[in-house]
Amino acid sequence: IKSFRDHEQRNIASYIAGLMLYKLSFEIWTGSLTTIALTRFHRSGEDNIDENTPVGMLGALQSLNLVFQCLGTVVAAWGLRLGWGSRSILIWTVLAGVLISGGLLGLDIGTGGRWKGYEVYGKEVYGNWDARILFLVFALAGVVAGVVELVRKVMPRKAVERMGNKLRRMDAMVHIFYELAGTAGAFLSADLDLRLGSNFAVVAVPGGWLLASVVLLGMRLMRDVEELADEKNADSSGTVPFFTTLQLGVRLIFSTPQYAWLPLGYSLSLYAHRYLENGLAPAIAKYVYNEPAYYQIIVGGSNLGELIGALAVFLLTETIQSPLLWVRLDATVLAIIWVVVKWRPPVFPVVWAWKLAAVFLPISLGWAAGDVSLVAHIQATLSAHEPERDFHSDPEYRTITSLGAVMAVLYSTYIALFALLNPLLGIYIDRVVNSNINPGVGDGRKGIWEALVNVGGIQFTIIAVLVGGSTFAPLMGEYWPWRRHGRKMYV
Repeated sequence: IKSFRDHEQRNIASYIAGLMLYKLSFEIWTGSLTTIALTRFHRSGEDNIDENTPVGMLGALQSLNLVFQCLGTVVAAWGLRLGWGSRSILIWTVLAGVLISGGLLGLDIGTGGRWKGYEVYGKEVYGNWDARILFLVFALAGVVAGVVELVRKVMPRKAVERMGNKLRRMDAMVHIFYELAGTAGAFLSADLDLRLGSNFAVVAVPGGWLLASVVLLGMRLMRDVEELADEKNADSSGTVPFFTTLQLGVRLIFSTPQYAWLPLGYSLSLYAHRYLENGLAPAIAKYVYNEPAYYQIIVGGSNLGELIGALAVFLLTETIQSPLLWVRLDATVLAIIWVVVKWRPPVFPVVWAWKLAAVFLPISLGWAAGDVSLVAHIQATLSAHEPERDFHSDPEYRTITSLGAVMAVLYSTYIALFALLNPLLGIYIDRVVNSNINPGVGDGRKGIWEALVNVGGIQFTIIAVLVGGSTFAPLMGEYWPWRRHGRKMYV
């Protein structure tokens, strides 16, 4: 920290504190929304919605949220191109989150919702509002998340001098504290859900985001400049057609074995991690433990694994330089999922949710280590080979960076996989569980075990084979038919 100047240290402190408050509140928000969806759609026959598809409906909501996150990044990029300050965009977006979360809480209270302690026949008392309003809430929450995720990647270059060592140190510190806040937020969300009920757990969110906005005001950034398209030859509109970017990304990826394996090694692995947290964990909490609030305990263990994985890469950067070793570790630890799907505890108190969180920890550790090392490798190699790219001769591609094109393809692949498979697998889980008599009690749980074997054990085994096998593609450099400048970079 001593390498930073005084004003840079103040910027870093304000930035980290503001982001930690945002992330802490964000985890409470997402945990509460997930629990509300699992509960409301399970009991929403009164809303003329199929009352037996809570996991499928949650999958649809999450897919919608992901699509609107993409829209949020477009909105943020548009604002930056118009010259709006990145700090202003971040603060106003977080304040919009205050209104959304506060609005949902006010809606529930205004329509008769009550906190825990006022249960009727042992059930939480929700407000008398249509559960389909959650589609709007998830969409708006996606826009907020998308804007914040893009802007927070731009702001470090304005908070400190643009020196590589300073930016790396700041990025490392931000990542560690951000994951710490996420882990704490997940566990706090579960505690608030159990104490206040999922509808009133969001009471801490507006205040947390409002405080985050105030803290971020303490930053004094350098003059905002165009961060997303600062190439000298950028077109006057400042925009690049999305499909042109994808086209270039596909050509770059499949021109050499160095990148051709990435749709499996990166995108498929990212899908598996997201489905682990957003597909399997809610289904287990709902149908195995019969307590949706336990979902956030499980996710908290996963977040802690991500933190440890990122730290492992940070500490072992000089010792383990190949990203392939980390990705192979990721593929190997996916086998632990069989412990989850074959686990048959006799009773289901909260202690078993904590034990399951411990099982999720090494799985997410492997993914985070592979993800961090692989992204760093992609950034380094694409930047190094940018001058070698012979696609620049095409005027369509002159304003597109190689890194942006490749990452657009990889992330779009992940989005397509998750948006399509998550709701479909959720509907499958609901149908298998509902096909059993008295699901969720005694022998009726056999439905969820059967579903978990298929969507958990078998699916993740196939993914592990594909991800692990793809890491041997770079060794085929001499035999690659479309090779342009393929070379054996690592083994």
